[in-house]
Amino acid sequence: MNRLLEICADSIGSAQAAWRGGADRLELCQGLDEGGVTPSYGYVKAAVQLPNIRKNVLIRPRGGDFIYTPAEAQVMIDDIRVMKQLGVDGVVIGALNTKGEIDLPLVEQMIAAGTMPLGEASHTGNLRVSSDIGLRFTHKIVDIGIKNTNVYSLTHNSLNKKNVSHIGDWIISGDVTFHLPKSWNIATDVSYTSRHGYQGLTDVNELIWNFSLDKTWQNSTLTLKVYDLLNDKKNIVQTVNETSVSYQKFNTLPTYFMLTYTYKLNRMGGLQAKGAAAWQQQMYENGGRPPMHR
Repeated sequence: MNRLLEICADSIGSAQAAWRGGADRLELCQGLDEGGVTPSYGYVKAAVQLPNIRKNVLIRPRGGDFIYTPAEAQVMIDDIRVMKQLGVDGVVIGALNTKGEIDLPLVEQMIAAGTMPLGEASHTGNLRVSSDIGLRFTHKIVDIGIKNTNVYSLTHNSLNKKNVSHIGDWIISGDVTFHLPKSWNIATDVSYTSRHGYQGLTDVNELIWNFSLDKTWQNSTLTLKVYDLLNDKKNIVQTVNETSVSYQKFNTLPTYFMLTYTYKLNRMGGLQAKGAAAWQQQMYENGGRPPMHR
């Protein structure tokens, strides 16, 4: 898993040490014992000379809470304009109102101060390529199918070129359906997924087995479906952003079943269709077969 290292540097000496130590980004501030306040003009002017590292400046006129008076708000806006002139990459801001909510009017003023772009846009791109090949045998007694799927995914973020993810899934699946007398059907399907490139996770492969049984009458069907008989479903989510690439598993339903009953209404209120619509209605009632004329 790739990470971005940011250091809160409260002096030019600590900023230089972080730069030499390989930090990816600096947050320039002072007064860390107060939670951090806006650093001095001279400190920021010296720090922006450090090459090949992003420098963000904390804008905070004092320690304590984040509810600011109009005078303090103006100080923050003026500080942002000064930091823009010094050439920093961005600023770190925040403000609350008396209700403890984000003070949107003040935050909007700070963002607009000096028409300064506050940081870069974080863009995550994804390239996904997949291929499928399958075979199917159909008979009035049995249907059998097999399918092979390959999926490759490349994901990257614009703010950190190190955060590139290459993952691949290989899926082989098969299904079989038996058409029994008296309109009974029994079906089962199995799929195996082999996953590659999911860093930090183990036991990512899965074997899924489902089963169904249904009985059809003239206008209705009763179906019983059982999902994930082996209780082996893995739900994996990939997250790529400006600081990291991560993969997480989350809980899912264990083996479960569904019982459904479907009834088809072929006629409504005794009305009959005419012309082409009548022919389509008869096709539907005959299960897709053309109507027979006597």
